[in-house]
Amino acid sequence: KKVELPGEALGKKHKKYLMKRNFDPEKLEREYYLTGTGITGEWKFRIIIPIFYRERLVSFQGRDISGSAVERYKTLEVEKSLENPKSILYNYDNCTLDKVIVTEGPFDTMRMGRNCVGTLGTSITDPQIKLLSKFKRIFIMFDDGEEEARKKAKSLASRVAALGSQVEIITDYADGRDPGDLTDEEAINIKKELGL
Repeated sequence: KKVELPGEALGKKHKKYLMKRNFDPEKLEREYYLTGTGITGEWKFRIIIPIFYRERLVSFQGRDISGSAVERYKTLEVEKSLENPKSILYNYDNCTLDKVIVTEGPFDTMRMGRNCVGTLGTSITDPQIKLLSKFKRIFIMFDDGEEEARKKAKSLASRVAALGSQVEIITDYADGRDPGDLTDEEAINIKKELGL
C-alpha cells in the first residue's frame, strides 16, 4: 500500500559523490527528493532515488557511492513496489510538452531536467513504449560512447516510430560522455537546440 524510502537527508559522502559528478546536491535533494543511506543494511552506502508516477511514490532505486558494490544501481523489488519501475518512465510527471528527451539512467535524466525521462536501463518494455508514444517528438540520448547503447537506441527508435511519433537519435553530443556527465551549461544548450 505504501513505499517506504530508506535513508535520510544526504550526508557528506553522498554530497561529495554528487559534487564530483558536477551536480548540485541541494538542488537534487529539493527537486528529486533524494535521500542517503548509512553504513549498514540492505541499501548501505547508496543515494536513494525515489520513483514517482502520477504524483505517487511507486518505487525507488539506489546508486552505490562506495565503488565496491556488485550492483551500481539496485532497484526495489517489483513485489514491494506499487508499480513495476520498468513499466513506467522515470521523471514522467515532469514532462509537460509534446516532445521529450529519453535517457537511460536517473542521473542522465536529472542532468537534462524537465521534459526528459529515463528508461532505467537500455532494455525497454512494451508499457514504456506505450507511454513514449504519447509524445509527438522524441529525442533519444543514450550513453554516446557505448556501442551497445547505440544499438538499443536504434531499436527503441524504430519501435516508437512505428506508433507514429517522430524520433531522432542524438549522437556525438558529448565526446563519448554520458548525458549525466555533461555540465549544466551543455545540457541547457542541447535543450535549447532541441526546442525544449
